[in-house]
Amino acid sequence: MQRRWLPLFVAALGLSFGLIGLASAADLTQQTPFYSRELPAPAPTWTGFYLGFNGGWGWTNSATTTLTPTGATSIADITPQTLSEGQTGALFGGQIGFNWQFYSPWVLGVEGDFDGTGISRTQQTVFPSLLSPPDTDAFSATEKATWLASARARLGYAWAPGAGLFYVTGGGAWERTTTKVLVSANTGFDVFGDSDIGDFSTTNSGWVVGAGYEWMVTPNWIVRGEYLFYDFNKTNTYSLALANDCAAINTCGVNVSNTVKDINSFRLGVSYKFWNW
Repeated sequence: MQRRWLPLFVAALGLSFGLIGLASAADLTQQTPFYSRELPAPAPTWTGFYLGFNGGWGWTNSATTTLTPTGATSIADITPQTLSEGQTGALFGGQIGFNWQFYSPWVLGVEGDFDGTGISRTQQTVFPSLLSPPDTDAFSATEKATWLASARARLGYAWAPGAGLFYVTGGGAWERTTTKVLVSANTGFDVFGDSDIGDFSTTNSGWVVGAGYEWMVTPNWIVRGEYLFYDFNKTNTYSLALANDCAAINTCGVNVSNTVKDINSFRLGVSYKFWNW
């Protein structure tokens, strides 16, 4: 009787092992091999070179242009005049730099920028003639910052990988200014139309500080908002002759001095980061 059940027992045991093997094979076919699994993408980093453009608005309340007479005739007719010229205007340019996320979340960088500007204003004044009352003299001045440039260091704090970056910045700054003046005066009793026009340009150097916030839209594209304060505190003086009939004997000159102390700017910008190291 036992011999009769032995073949059935062996057959059942073999069938069980076969089913187990089929189940294991099915599991293996459903699992992704380890070597073919996708690794998680690395977190975006601020490290890398970038190039971009910016635009915004600039203003100053500290620009003055002063008229000072020189020579006997000018001194006899013109009184010193000062025009305070609060200036405003748009600006547009570009920036290039490098960031290094050296100890997360801290970011150290350097940046250079250049912006053409329309920061300017024209003012004028009319004042009594000393040589020929009740006649009047006139003085008009247009002061403009034609461009701004800077080379700065930056220190930033990144709130989270690939998120926002708050930074402070500072360094050297340069500006190009143009001064256009018109002076009309009398060089004798009832002598009218003794006028001259001057157009002067100069480059001033100073320093700049500021702060901003950047947002990494993608691992390569970055947008920013930034405030910069430029300090130049520079006075330039130019000489101007009033009339041809007295310029030869140097009796009708004036000195025109312009002082630029500071410029404020707020800019929005976009940059493209070339590498994600």
